[in-house]
Amino acid sequence: MEVSTAEEAYNVYGNLLSANLGYSLLKLQIKKAEEKPTSYSLSQNYLNPFNPATTIHYKIPVDGFVTIKIYDVLGKEVATLVNENKTAGSYNVTFNADNLARGIYIYRMKTGTFVANKKLVLMK
Repeated sequence: MEVSTAEEAYNVYGNLLSANLGYSLLKLQIKKAEEKPTSYSLSQNYLNPFNPATTIHYKIPVDGFVTIKIYDVLGKEVATLVNENKTAGSYNVTFNADNLARGIYIYRMKTGTFVANKKLVLMK
């Protein structure tokens, strides 16, 4: 039997398993699609300090060209994480710093007229 939604899967297989195995299954929660963000944002990376990888979350309310770059404390660009057109929405990007020395780095997001900087700390 084929099912096309999480709700159908629960109704068919959840009830079947519950009846056959004698226990109840929790109903699957269907995650609602996120609404478009209403403003630009660049979140603090997680984990911070990190070793060797961290995740950066950002939101853009309108379609546009987005760049996210990593700089050392002297202002030298050490990595480009995002450099492309994006549709409005929320995104995550992972930064792997295996090849960098420990220390403080800055990440910068530019899109349209929005520019934001955050600091991240690499511990090795």
